[in-house]
Amino acid sequence: MKLARYRAAGQVSWGAIVGDDVHPLDGSFDEWAGRITTGGAAAAPLSARSVPLSDVQLLSPVAPSARLFAIGVNYASHTPMASAEARRDTTLSFTVPMESVIGPDEEIRYPTITDMLDYEVELVGVLGKPLVAGEPAVRSVLGYTIGCDTSARDTGMLPNAPVDFYSMKGIDATKPLGPWIVTRDELGGDEQPDLMQTTRINGEVRQHESTAGMTWGVERCLQWIDKRSALHSGDQVWFGTPGGVALEDEMRQPGTGRFLNPGDQLEFEIQGIGLLRSRVGPKSPHHEGFPWFQIPALAVGPGGA
Repeated sequence: MKLARYRAAGQVSWGAIVGDDVHPLDGSFDEWAGRITTGGAAAAPLSARSVPLSDVQLLSPVAPSARLFAIGVNYASHTPMASAEARRDTTLSFTVPMESVIGPDEEIRYPTITDMLDYEVELVGVLGKPLVAGEPAVRSVLGYTIGCDTSARDTGMLPNAPVDFYSMKGIDATKPLGPWIVTRDELGGDEQPDLMQTTRINGEVRQHESTAGMTWGVERCLQWIDKRSALHSGDQVWFGTPGGVALEDEMRQPGTGRFLNPGDQLEFEIQGIGLLRSRVGPKSPHHEGFPWFQIPALAVGPGGA
């Protein structure tokens, strides 16, 4: 079942896409998400009324209480740091402000503080209920959607400094998400999803790999995050990106990374879910670019900052 957040006649609602129509879901996200997570599509409280899909604007499928958690370096094709040996005991995880998320067909804002804007297709899990002790964590997943973890590489990877994931990945209006959530029962159920992911930039394939290539699977990622911050209904977990991003060429030979440019047309496709489209917006007249951080230092008193 496809679950969509949409705008129709000036109202924002959640609904299930059935054929060419959208049937509203009765109640709040928290009321029906747990029921569908546990009971499948048959438990969805569908309204008898419907609206044509062609008459609605699809929005990012974000619940009101959602938080965004992300797993980094989770495909060996992306970086040797993601090998099973390197990630035997630990992974890389971080959070991102929800203000970074935009909907399907919306424009990615080109940040003023980067000249190396990169793309990352990712499988995104949406929680329908809290994890239950003694049960597989994946049984708390309502379903999956598609995300692009757009990253300002130069801004977050300053020379001789630790990686700054907030500056690299937490920038407003840069992460397309959607176009809808496909329920877990249609994408492998309790098993690790095995879905082909593809990124196309202006029609050229840049990324193409299955979600089966994750170093840490969905189950382990969910358990890792929940032990640190208890997951609840609506939370999102982004599971990392496969190889093929611009940064990889740039690391091998500086100056060869094919980063995003204003006007680029982006397509992110995951088998069984659908197609997420976006485009890169223009640079601001106030674009600073890199190295924006070279500003005069403020005087610091004896007590420190």
